[in-house]
This record gives sequence, C-alpha cells and structure tokens, in this order.
Amino acid sequence: MRPINWTPPAPDYPEYATLLAAAQQAARRFVDPRTVRLPDEIVARRGYDWAAGVLGKPWRGVGYHPSVESALIKAADTADVRPPLPQWLIDDRAEAAEWQAQLDADRAAARQRDVRVWTEARERCAVKVEVRQNQTARVRGGYRQRLGHAVPLADALSGTRRRHQAGRALCETSSRQAMRLGEPVDEPATCVRCLDWTSRVRAADRPARTTGSYSSGGAS
Repeated sequence: MRPINWTPPAPDYPEYATLLAAAQQAARRFVDPRTVRLPDEIVARRGYDWAAGVLGKPWRGVGYHPSVESALIKAADTADVRPPLPQWLIDDRAEAAEWQAQLDADRAAARQRDVRVWTEARERCAVKVEVRQNQTARVRGGYRQRLGHAVPLADALSGTRRRHQAGRALCETSSRQAMRLGEPVDEPATCVRCLDWTSRVRAADRPARTTGSYSSGGAS
C-alpha cells in the first residue's frame, strides 16, 4: 500500500519535457472562460488512459488540476502524442485485478457452502418453506449481501409451544415486530438461527415428536 502523501513520478515519454515547458508558458497567459472546460472535452474524446499517460496520473477534471496540467492536456492533444500508461498505474491495476479475482473466488466458494448447508437443512425440514431476504444488506463474509430467512408457508411449531407464524421468518418470535422481508427468491437461507429452526419445526397440527424423526418430504 502506498503512503497517503505519495506522489506519482513525472512521465518519461520523449515529448514530455517540451510539452511541459509549453504548458508552463501557456498557463501564465489569460484564460479564456469559453475554453476553460476544453481539457475535459479533450479527455472525453481521447480517453482517460491517454490523459493518465500525458500527466503521469489519472485525470479528475479541470477543477481538480492546476492550470499547468490543463494546459499540458491541450498541448499534448495539439501535438497528437500517444504516451504509454505509467508503470505504477499498470502495476496498481494488475494488483487490483488479482485482488478482485480472489474476492470473486471467495464469494463463489461461500455461495457453494451456503447452497450446500441450505439444501441439507431443507431436506430435514418437515414443513414447506421459502426463502425471503432482508430488504437492507449487511456485511457478511467481507462484502454486503442480503440475509436470507427461511419462511414457513403455514403455521408451524417447534418444541412444545413455540409457534412460527406463516409468512414470518423462523427466527422471529410472535411478540417481535415483523421484519421487512422481500419477495420469495431462489437463493439459500443464510440466517444461522433460521437454519437451526428449519430442522426442528413441524406442522402446527402434528404433535411434538418423542422418538425418531420426521421425514423430509414436503419441504421445498
């Protein structure tokens, strides 16, 4: 990671010194208000990679650069130079791409785990359930995502007296204000408490089990 006050090195393409000298001279002159946005127009036409090659750093817009750099953009456009990207920027992009690839791989692995865990829990469930997600995202596994809740389609019971109302997440209690959940989705349930209750609930008209276990037919 670069220091906060790190300054990119000056470009080293052959025309840089000459263009910089011309830009320094031009920056001392009166600036015509009608052309003050011209560097932005040039960058939009030639591309931000081109501007980064000219300046040795990314272009952020006229308002964020000194007049010399704006003049350098105009001089480089007039001279039609085609400088390469700064090496530090190439390295940074390669590092960012590597980091993104690892993040994508981690997310894919986490997704596979979520699907496997939910499939196993649903196979042990004695009632029909669907998955609904929180309407707001939260950070889970290093990135923001919506937590998926298991929701019974009909009233269910667990233990001797706990009732799980149809349309509400298994993790909720009847005395709690109902969570705001979205529409049913074809995604795994990821709420740990819902996953725990999934294998423990039964239809409201069935007695509490004493021995053995319920079959999983009827879960969905």
